[in-house]
Amino acid sequence: MDSIRRGVCSYNQEGEIECVCDNLPLPDTEEWNETEYRLALVRKGHVEIFGFLCEWDMGPTLFNKYGVSRPSQLKDRMRPVGTILSRLQGVELSAFSDSAHGADVAQAFNALRRPDSKREGIGITSPSKVLHILLPELFVPWDQDIRAAYGVDEGLDGEDYRAFIGFCREELRSVLREASVDARQCAGSFYAGGWKPATKILDELHMAKEKRRPPHFSR
Repeated sequence: MDSIRRGVCSYNQEGEIECVCDNLPLPDTEEWNETEYRLALVRKGHVEIFGFLCEWDMGPTLFNKYGVSRPSQLKDRMRPVGTILSRLQGVELSAFSDSAHGADVAQAFNALRRPDSKREGIGITSPSKVLHILLPELFVPWDQDIRAAYGVDEGLDGEDYRAFIGFCREELRSVLREASVDARQCAGSFYAGGWKPATKILDELHMAKEKRRPPHFSR
């Protein structure tokens, strides 16, 4: 839990700001809310997800490389993933089984990535973020730095993402065992009301470590 605590603290810093570890859980106020993320998480509509992706700097890649410049275009790209995700409803990261769920995870990612026709997909990073919004208890976002850190940057397809989810499951299970809590209790330890899922909190640790965010990971 200490490593995740430092990750959440560092993730919430903008520059050299004092540590907020002693203030956890962070209050449910606008200061700590990521508005576009929370809106997408609650509504799960293509308009809100498009806004969330743009806020997370995915816009230029979507516009220029994949021809997705409007929410309606994102909706069209997202449509094939719905049936696959219906098979994963209710699966949480800590209960992920590669034999039972791995093929569907890879297929869901590839439905958005479109490795056979990449221009018809939404990239490499955006699929993980869309999947996270649609099933936040299972899917963990990634980016180029995180893929490199976990050694899942070879094929850049669903099998790499499947392997990444397996690594994330082991990380989360280790934390939950150590702290003797479940995923929802873990989430509530860092954000009042537990509104951010444990998968996002794990992502904040990844981002803080790999991007060397202060105060805990600046060196």
